[in-house]
Amino acid sequence: LDASHIPGARHIPRGPLELRVNDALPDPSVRILVYCELGKISTFAAATLHDMGFTRALARDGAFKAWREAGFPLETAAS
Repeated sequence: LDASHIPGARHIPRGPLELRVNDALPDPSVRILVYCELGKISTFAAATLHDMGFTRALARDGAFKAWREAGFPLETAAS
């Protein structure tokens, strides 16, 4: 797979999520769309964010694969 992502996305891997999210997103009231390639890891990440007080976090139904297949906009690291 290429290194594309949803425009405006911030890459925070699931592993260090709890350690990095407060620095990356200091306002817990912001809406957060969490996604991964197939939707499994993002579901856990969204639940973790909810537990941490990010009550507007949600996992994207269908995951990144569905976003890409629907032809929605993408960015690459070079964009």
